Amino acid sequence: MNGEAARFAYDIVCPKSSRHWLHLHFT
Repeated sequence: MNGEAARFAYDIVCPKSSRHWLHLHFT
């Protein structure tokens, strides 16, 4: 998945408290 699209999707579907670990897994 495109990193930019993924970031956009996470911003919508994931609370910011979860984004930190999602970032670690998907970067």
